Amino acid sequence: MPLEHPYCINLVMQIDIHQLSVKLGGQTVLHGVDLSIPSGSAVALVGQSGTGKTTLLRTMAGLIEPDGGQVLIDSQPPAFHYGSTHLAFLFQKATLWQHLSLRANLELVYELHGRVIDHAHIDAQLAMVGLSAAAALFPYQLSVGMAARAAIARALCLPPRVLLMDEPFAALDPVRRATLNTTIRATCRRLGATSVLVTHDVVEALQYADLVIVLAPSHSVDVFDTRALPTIDDAGNLPAPVRALRDRILANAMSAPAGLAQV
Repeated sequence: MPLEHPYCINLVMQIDIHQLSVKLGGQTVLHGVDLSIPSGSAVALVGQSGTGKTTLLRTMAGLIEPDGGQVLIDSQPPAFHYGSTHLAFLFQKATLWQHLSLRANLELVYELHGRVIDHAHIDAQLAMVGLSAAAALFPYQLSVGMAARAAIARALCLPPRVLLMDEPFAALDPVRRATLNTTIRATCRRLGATSVLVTHDVVEALQYADLVIVLAPSHSVDVFDTRALPTIDDAGNLPAPVRALRDRILANAMSAPAGLAQV
């Protein structure tokens, strides 16, 4: 069940990307990307390795400075939102504070933002990710999958208006992966938060997203609207329209036509 967040403010943010270009190590990773991600939408970025999914996500967060173009979140550059609870980022590898217990990791989020610690909500967050019994453990005592779940709980302690996720489920077993996919999606919907998920799993993208953005080796960008698709059940059975769109996305990811598409 999605959590009723005690700090839910239902403020949302659109992400606008204009002619974005990024080079890393002298190689062009993103070139002339134009996208508009509507407020409150759930978006998945898919594509082959090396097509710029993580680079695009990190540039949205302001962790990479573009060589051309710009990213605007609520009409402001990403740096404008630093130090607020507006923007949350989940890395591929959990970045927990190693000197603190799991519970203390979540408590510190409140302290850093001048909030009174909500112990009941921390309990609910830990239960959501199946870590209630591990609250007193330190990061070095957690498995990779447990650490990934802890990072998810911490990211949702205070309500982000934009949640950026770089393969946050990669270290999880299939059952936990599917459950948290559904839970985070429902929680973001309840909060009215805009969320962007990087994944290599097209079915996971279709389960999570309203819009699937495909980055291809040719630097083309294509957007697929999934909102009219039938639901994928917990067993992962794909109705015919979902299979058809999955196949189109895979074809585009391998060799998409030149040009750019806007949401």
